[in-house]
Amino acid sequence: MGCDIHTYTEALVNGKWIPIGAVGVDWIWDEKAEDEFPALAIKSPYRDRNYSLFSVLAGVRGEGPAIIPPRGVPDDMNESIAAEYERWGCDAHTAHHYYLSELIENRHQFEREEDWGDGKKYKVGGGFLNTLDDLTELAKRYEIDPEDVRIVFWFDN
Repeated sequence: MGCDIHTYTEALVNGKWIPIGAVGVDWIWDEKAEDEFPALAIKSPYRDRNYSLFSVLAGVRGEGPAIIPPRGVPDDMNESIAAEYERWGCDAHTAHHYYLSELIENRHQFEREEDWGDGKKYKVGGGFLNTLDDLTELAKRYEIDPEDVRIVFWFDN
């Protein structure tokens, strides 16, 4: 049985955490935030199965320790994301979150290359690096502090 990651991105806007990607199968965003930050509605969270990345992010399915040990979902996360987390119940495990500033500071961990057995070198972060770049660009474009953008995630088997 495989392990999958469920990622959700949110930004602190006017004192409230708003989703900036997909929640479940529906696109969710705050109407006021859409007016102020139209690009927020088009950002998609990371969904690929990459055990090397899972290990770096949360110590899941890999040999190395996580950048920061799993600390659960944030108490103040957006209610739509909280509802999705609750929906997973006991099937969700190793919940965690990172602020964009923490991911930027540790980018080198995702750029590290590994040989996955086929003689080719692959970056540990794979497609996650695109998500990180998108979030970094979003924060710059809308002058959002990287401490006010975060990725909330958990895994299932």
